[in-house]
Order: sequence, then C-alpha cells, then structure tokens
Amino acid sequence: MKISIFLIFLTQLLLSSALAGSDIYFKDQKHSLTRWDTLDPDDWMNFGFWRKARRLKDQQPKWETILQEKRLREIMGRVIECKGDCRLFRGRGFNNVTFRSSVREGDELLTIGDSYAWIYLMDGTIIRVSPDSSLTFKEFNIGTKEFFVHIRVNAGNVVYMNRSRSPMKEVTDRETDQYFLPLTFYEANPVSGKTNIDEDNLFEMLDETDNYLANIKRLNGMIAKNNEKISDKKTYNFLVMPNGTMTGYDLNVEVIVLLGNKSYIKQRDSTWQGYTKQKDESGVFYFRGFENKQTFGVDIGVWQEIDVSGRSILPAPKPEKFSFGELLSKRPYSIMVAREYFMEKFSIPFFNITDPDEMALKQGYRLWGKLGSDSKDDMQRRLNYLHEYTRRIETSNLLAANQFKKKVEKRGDDTRRFEYSNRFYKTAFNYYIRRNESSSLESSDREILNSTTKKLWKRMHGIR
Repeated sequence: MKISIFLIFLTQLLLSSALAGSDIYFKDQKHSLTRWDTLDPDDWMNFGFWRKARRLKDQQPKWETILQEKRLREIMGRVIECKGDCRLFRGRGFNNVTFRSSVREGDELLTIGDSYAWIYLMDGTIIRVSPDSSLTFKEFNIGTKEFFVHIRVNAGNVVYMNRSRSPMKEVTDRETDQYFLPLTFYEANPVSGKTNIDEDNLFEMLDETDNYLANIKRLNGMIAKNNEKISDKKTYNFLVMPNGTMTGYDLNVEVIVLLGNKSYIKQRDSTWQGYTKQKDESGVFYFRGFENKQTFGVDIGVWQEIDVSGRSILPAPKPEKFSFGELLSKRPYSIMVAREYFMEKFSIPFFNITDPDEMALKQGYRLWGKLGSDSKDDMQRRLNYLHEYTRRIETSNLLAANQFKKKVEKRGDDTRRFEYSNRFYKTAFNYYIRRNESSSLESSDREILNSTTKKLWKRMHGIR
C-alpha cells in the first residue's frame, strides 16, 4: 500500500515537472494532467496500460501541451440579459443564467417556454435567442488574422449579429427590443437627453425623441472609442443548422430552425439595420448530402427557405410572416451599448495580442493561425475538416429528425413546435406595442379632449 502511494506521488511529481517544461501555459488551468475525480485505480496501476501510453507519448514530445489544449474549454461569451427561464447545459447538469454568466465551448443554451436572451461573444458578436429555442456554442478560436466562431442552431429563432465598426444612423426612432428594459447592466440602460424644462409645456417632458437621439449618439461614441483600441480583425462564422450550414465574414443573420421541417435564413441588409458605412459581403450556404459539396451565395436582404432534406434553397414564398419577429432586433440600441461596454472590459486584448505565450498566460486562450485557400495553418485545416465532418454527421441527423417527427404525428401528439408561429415574438412584440404612445388625432367636429392629446394629462389621471 505504501509503495502504491509512493508511485502515485512520484508519477504526479514527474508529470508536473514535465508540464513545467512545456511550451505553453494557460491561465487558470490546472497544471496537473491527472483527473483524480474520474481516475480508475486498476488502470492507474496497470503496467501494460502505462507502457502502451508511454510509447505513444514518446512519439509526441509535446504531448502535455496537446493534452492541455484538448481539455481547454474557452469562454465564448457572457450573458447580457435573460427574461424568463434560460438554461445553460454544461456536462451532466444545467444552471439558470443571469447577467454576466459565462458561456463556454460545448455549452447549450435553451430558452424554456416564453423566455428570451441576449448573449455577448468575445469577438463582439451579439446573439438574440427567442422563446422555445436552442443553440450550442461549439468553439471560439482566436487567429492571427481573424476570429473563428462555430455555433449550431438546434431549434427555434436566433438572430446572430457580428459587431460592425460602422456607426449607426442617428434617427429619432425608439429602440425595438424594449422587453429587456431596464437591463440588469445598469450602465447600458437608456440615458435622458433632456436638460431644459419649459414650465408652459410640461407635457413635452414625456416626449422621448431627444432621449432616443442621445442614446444613439452615446452608442456611436463608444463604437468610435473602441475602434481606436482594436485592430481590424474580422470574424469568420460557421453557423450550423440541421439542414444547412452558412459561412462568411462579419455576418448579420436571422435563422429559424423548425425540427424535422423547413428552415429559414435571412442575411440582413446593413442599411436596413441602420449602419451607415458597413459593406455587405454575401455569406455562403452549404447543402446537405453525404457527397454533396455544392454551395449557394446567399441573397442579402431576402428570406430564404431551405427544404427539409437540405438540398435546395429558394426565396421564401411568404416572407411577410416573419416581419413582426424581425422588427424586434432592428434597433436594440441598449443591447449594443452593453456590447461596447463588454468589448472594452473583456475583448480588446484578443484583437491585439500576437504572441501565443502571452495569449495563453494572460488570457487563457490558444492563438491559432489564419484562414486562406493557400494557407496550411491549423485554422484552415480545422475549417476544412469541419466542412466535411459537419455535412456527413448532419445528413445522418436529418434522417433521425424526420423519423422522430413522423412518429409524433402518428401518435397524434401536438406538432405545433414543428411549425413557425407567433410564440417566437408574441410577448416581446406586444410589450413593444403597449409602450408606443401615439397621439394621432381623428378627423372629427367634436371637441378635442386633453385625454387624446396631452401625455402628461393622461399620466396625471392614470390613463395609459
């Protein structure tokens, strides 16, 4: 027994010494390579097993670093806000996320029932998750020339917005996703632009036009300030759906995935979103099929319908049915302000650090190479592998999903979850409409009452 304890101690010491001589350390990661909580004593003391493992390690002198990198689950982002029940599954369990909850590689986020969420990714991307939706955060890689983000939309409605260096158009329109206000992140909430008070027109205090303009100006100032601190590193996106994959640089995309049914995507026009200097670059759609390597250049500003098998993509026949849900993420100014705060606090080093040791030691991330058809760096090899692997595995998954849907329909169970409906936007859109206090007047010869014109008078008398 004493000999066994001594051997364990000696082996642990040797492993620690070996790691100390490895090339790269990762911040906050344990140096010990032994998983004591899951260790099988029989395997640990098996000499034949040790000799076989030792032979493999001798063939790769840097096996300690490779193993540490393999076990590294980098933080992909943080939660800006959740309204309702947003569950983050990690390993065997889950937890309910709140403001600034971390999201790591391999995590799955699920919005239960009528719940909504906004997520910030470390490259500056923001993601809006609608009710009854699920997405998996696959991987986040920092390259020398670009970021690489790999996400799978499992089901539901997700809006994916890469950060743009362009300022927003200064308009007096109110922001659209007001269901999240006030944000838990206090500093990101709308600010008041009112300074002067006219006692003869007190009702004008409730006119929020100047406030809207003040918030956009604040947002544009923060964008310009952060732009000065970071390089022009772009983000390459690898967005996976059951029946298709979309890739491209700096994408602004809305995705609707219906389990065992058609899917819908729209790459947004930057002018519709409100950017003044953004140049749109069409994304590339990859079809399903074990040997199908065809691609399709996505039309910008057009809703596209993907068939169940993932073998065709055409303009959606009734795109207007998506307009109510689409409106909510058109002007999320407070969320964008939160993004700039998060950018300043968490992400600026990722744009500027070029040394792998510094990235590992100070930030806890691995620094990858770069993308390019003529590049032989690890980033490009990883992308090539993902294209082939994803197409094959997702084609197999499609068959299982279709069979599952048929069984549900055969049993006579509720199949509304397989169809697009207002469940993805109903609560948030109704809240947006209720907050809209219009003061339009009807053409009439009757006396015009204060209850129809004066916002302050209505507030004083409890009229909403």
